[in-house]
Amino acid sequence: MWFFLALALAEPSHYVHASALNLRATPEGRRVGQLDINTPVEVVSSQGAHSEVIVGNGTRGWVQTQFLQSNPLTFDAAIRSARGAQDAETRLGWAQRAVALEPRHREALAVLRDAYRALGKDGLAGRIERQLAWPDDLRLTGDRPATDGVLRLEFSVRGTSSPSDYRSLTDAEMRGLGVDKGDLVWVLPRQGAAMQVPVMGMTQHDVNECAGTQGISLLVALDLGQDRPLAWTLAETPPASWRSTAPVIDTGPAVALVGQQPGVQSLRAPTFRATAMEGGVYVQVLSLLSEDGIEKFWAHQEWAVRAGRAELLLAHPDDFSYGTPQGPVTARDITGDGTLDLVKASGCGNHVYDQSAAFLRASASLCCGC
Repeated sequence: MWFFLALALAEPSHYVHASALNLRATPEGRRVGQLDINTPVEVVSSQGAHSEVIVGNGTRGWVQTQFLQSNPLTFDAAIRSARGAQDAETRLGWAQRAVALEPRHREALAVLRDAYRALGKDGLAGRIERQLAWPDDLRLTGDRPATDGVLRLEFSVRGTSSPSDYRSLTDAEMRGLGVDKGDLVWVLPRQGAAMQVPVMGMTQHDVNECAGTQGISLLVALDLGQDRPLAWTLAETPPASWRSTAPVIDTGPAVALVGQQPGVQSLRAPTFRATAMEGGVYVQVLSLLSEDGIEKFWAHQEWAVRAGRAELLLAHPDDFSYGTPQGPVTARDITGDGTLDLVKASGCGNHVYDQSAAFLRASASLCCGC
């Protein structure tokens, strides 16, 4: 969430070496934000085990000093430390950092899963297992419509020190990535059945020119109209679940039930968003708390309504911000395992969650750092 502020920090003295680091108003005070791994900061003072830092254009806060280092953390260093850790708790910390740097790296995910298991956290291990079961050739899309009838499907995203020039890849470069013009791509929309279209070409471009993040995309001739792309694959046969459409249900009764809950009635002007979920309805509740010109902060709750009963899945009372998925868009069986996945979207891309609202997968565009 601090990406735009961090751009103005010309000469950082330290970098965040935690998968996610809380930024607090005082050393032991309330949380005012969260810094991603390798966020640049300037340390201006210290107090015990905490350091006061400046993030971006003068925003100040306190963090734990042990998670600050003078150079950015590399993926190789993080996964090497995870492999060599002598105890499960240390291995977990390094594996979390490695996955924060490379969210789809299969070895890093496997180390993270095994660390959770060793610590008796079987539920978290199971969620990582689901990520590992995701087919390598099945990708989520960014949250973008077609432009002039051409749909851009993110093939890869990688960080770089300077922005790249937009250009088309040559046929030889495409073959080096395992793709030829005319190869058939299956595209799954949020709502409708999957469609098969040929590859027109590939481009190299800036995912985010401010972050200096490069991407490579497939170009296909497909306009979904009011629908949006959700996932795609080059596989000859996509999961059988892709032949169907998203489930359509009446969410009104579930929203009304959630609105009657005491914790919801106390919110100021709550907004409800709902979609189907396995055996019921998923309802998200938002209530705007404040706005500082860059971020919007919301009270945020997520509910599951099944068999006439409302169950609170999670609640964020004061720190739900712009970069977090802003609402459910659909429920689909994306991998073909017979389970409905919850799909949400932010300004960056699509996010997939399991039935307990735990994160599973996100589109590659989220790696841009915004």
